[in-house]
Amino acid sequence: MDRRTFMKLMGGAGLGMMSLAAGVGRAIETTPQVQADTFRFDGDWVQVPEWTGDSFKPMHRVRDGVLLPVPEPSRRHQLVIVGGGLTGLTAAYFLREEDLLVLEREETLGGTAKSGQYQGSPYSLGPAYLVDTEEPYGPLYDELGLKLSPVKEPRDMAFMNAQWHSLDRGPMEFAFTKLKRYLGEWLGREDFPGIPIQKASSQALALDRVSFYDFLKNDYPADLLRCIDAYCFSALGGGIREVSAYAGVNFYSEIAGQIIAFPGGNSAVAQRLVERVQQAGPARLETGVSVYRIQQVGDEVHTSFFQNQNPDLCETVASKAVVLAVPYFFAHRIVAELPEESRSVMRRMRYGSYLVANCCFDRPVFQGGYDHWTPNNPVFTDFIAANHVSGEPAVSTSSVLTVYAPFRNPVGGRMSLIQGDRHAFAQSVGASLQEVTSFAPGNLKEVALTRYGHQMVSSRVGLIHALHKMPKEYGRIVLAHSDGQGMAAIESAVAEGIYAANAVRPLLKANLLQVPALAWTHSY
Repeated sequence: MDRRTFMKLMGGAGLGMMSLAAGVGRAIETTPQVQADTFRFDGDWVQVPEWTGDSFKPMHRVRDGVLLPVPEPSRRHQLVIVGGGLTGLTAAYFLREEDLLVLEREETLGGTAKSGQYQGSPYSLGPAYLVDTEEPYGPLYDELGLKLSPVKEPRDMAFMNAQWHSLDRGPMEFAFTKLKRYLGEWLGREDFPGIPIQKASSQALALDRVSFYDFLKNDYPADLLRCIDAYCFSALGGGIREVSAYAGVNFYSEIAGQIIAFPGGNSAVAQRLVERVQQAGPARLETGVSVYRIQQVGDEVHTSFFQNQNPDLCETVASKAVVLAVPYFFAHRIVAELPEESRSVMRRMRYGSYLVANCCFDRPVFQGGYDHWTPNNPVFTDFIAANHVSGEPAVSTSSVLTVYAPFRNPVGGRMSLIQGDRHAFAQSVGASLQEVTSFAPGNLKEVALTRYGHQMVSSRVGLIHALHKMPKEYGRIVLAHSDGQGMAAIESAVAEGIYAANAVRPLLKANLLQVPALAWTHSY
């Protein structure tokens, strides 16, 4: 893809890497001998490794309706879990004494909860922190041996008027403090818009009828609303005028509490879940396979999949039950028995496309807080200091800034991510980050890029209502994914995994480990 084509795509994509035209203006030079691995940034060579994130090709093969055979089952398990993200791993953890098999498309388990490292400094490839430590979340993290301690202050900062300000101080102090107090009051109410949404009161559900902007606009100034707009794009898959006040209040109430960030982000939770499932028995986690059909046959469920490295090698596994822990936009394509009402809800859901860029430096280059918001930045919404995490020492010989760049036009974003010109992405992110941090160019050593074509469900007005009514159990198939909560959060994933573990127990008729109860029912 040439530079002009790339700039056209980016202009349509929104957060759009438009800075390639505005403020960057440099030609992207790559080394002849290692063109795929480096690019030149202000006179210095910077590493740009291969993409991590979504593997588009296998799923697009299924999406495009390629006819694939459905072999007879070649093996049997009590339970098959399709999807090895946090939801599937949570379900597997609570059912780990069962004869189960987890099938995961990617080569690495965890979904978006994955991590990398640079010279010993770990960083997240996706979600970086968690908030809720009440039942059942905190007890699960304790069981996994994870130490829960809040990130260091300052926590939230914003780049306004060419300066960094803590939101707790500076020009937005009064408005931010007022909002923090208000959302803190919501946290203490019985009608707080919580997770799981299936337990929501009618008063909480009413928040899903209005946008977060309409909920806040009369009481808070434009500068703060612009910061919240950036937050909504980064965390909820849409702008403040698009996302539901239910989702907005649920998520942004974090400013009234504490946030927990492990080195490497939420991958710490995923890694512990994987370890515990593996300890319970061998050969239970299979990666690099793509499921294309799930069908109930008598008292069994048949799950058919192919090997990503050998897509002509198809196999079917039979089980008593299936937990389908994949995004809804894909779930409805591979399950034959879904009723049209559920399929219609899934088809109407919208998803954001997303770029995460971990900018790696050979020394500390920026002294700020934890999360840094850039509401007027055309390239990214925010970046996190990966070294500024719970319980981590402040002194390090290297540092990593994790940059979050959701696309305002998700369709255009997906197109550009599939094209995959990572040198152009790295150049644009690096130049824009330099404008707000003033790092010396020679200190930037690597830009590691992660792409997500459908990274998160967009928590739009009305979605919670639709999902609140939709059943999750279809015979011997149980839907379980953070999509089912209408909000892409670790709390959504854990709640859905616990629900699925409880739902399949009667189908397996085995003496399983005790699973936390969520008092969650679909009898409306």
